[in-house]
Amino acid sequence: PYTTLFRSLFSTFLISCSIWHNKKYFTLRENIKIDRIQNKGYYYSIYTNKECIDCDGGKFIHMRVFLNNGYMYYVQNGFGNKCDGNIATIDCSIQKSEKMLNEQMDIFLDTSKQGTSNIFLWNWGKYNIRNDIITIQYFYNVFGDYYLIEEKGKVIDSSSIHLFYRKNYRDKRDVLINETYLFKEYNIEKLYDKIPKKIMSLR
Repeated sequence: PYTTLFRSLFSTFLISCSIWHNKKYFTLRENIKIDRIQNKGYYYSIYTNKECIDCDGGKFIHMRVFLNNGYMYYVQNGFGNKCDGNIATIDCSIQKSEKMLNEQMDIFLDTSKQGTSNIFLWNWGKYNIRNDIITIQYFYNVFGDYYLIEEKGKVIDSSSIHLFYRKNYRDKRDVLINETYLFKEYNIEKLYDKIPKKIMSLR
């Protein structure tokens, strides 16, 4: 009981003391309808974690949901280095990530019910497409504080995107990347009611 109480108090402390960094560099503030890419599902990129000894060459996915109003939600791998105790396959990683997305869509507070906590920023951002170049900006969490990441890529067609650039504003480091995202149809309608109020206020 004391451990649970401590974790609860510590989590509350982190949430109340969190800092929203790099806000002035968040430039994608227009609210526009985007129909250049698919919006009734998510895009995923397959990767292997070569630095992970326990992964045994397993295949994992990055998942991104691009809403048609310019908002983007990023789903990270939250199930660990194995998938049901076995080496991760693409099918298993997709299944686990979809389950995680469903849970997040169910537990996130609706926009109208969100308070002032920065926790609602977590993995949310916006995107825009100009001349087939997609620009993405979103906030990620480090020990309760929120930092900006910016990425650029090329829209190959409506079902595939190639990202080639990433800048982390926390350490002011930019790198060239090589990530191809493919589209998969999925029911993501609940996310439209979960957009962070704090990001919506940046106009």
